[in-house]
Amino acid sequence: MRTASSRATNISKTVQNEISQRCGMVILSHILQRVRNSLYFSILFDDTTHLSHMSWLSLAVRYVHKGGVHEDFLEFVDVHAEVYGRGDDDADDNDVDCVSNPADSSHHDAMIMVAIIMVLLRIL
Repeated sequence: MRTASSRATNISKTVQNEISQRCGMVILSHILQRVRNSLYFSILFDDTTHLSHMSWLSLAVRYVHKGGVHEDFLEFVDVHAEVYGRGDDDADDNDVDCVSNPADSSHHDAMIMVAIIMVLLRIL
């Protein structure tokens, strides 16, 4: 340590990612506890598809806590991974690619709703 640069932290990228993930889990747990203790809450979501034809869902919650209305971001969700249990890299030709086929938007909407339900069951 005495000979190391002043910017050396001796923390690998893997350890940094793990620390970040654990901090996120603590914060998420705190937010969800507030939601569980509130009388009223609503779930906010929005989905977007980016150029690689992956559909992402942003999930937030609005709730009443100590007389004030709070709105907190919960997480981004990879819709395909949530619904099919794997990432796009593992997709096979039998999967319906509703994102690249705009004519089949009803299937895409159904995937979004399934993903929302699955995430809510997992975190709430």
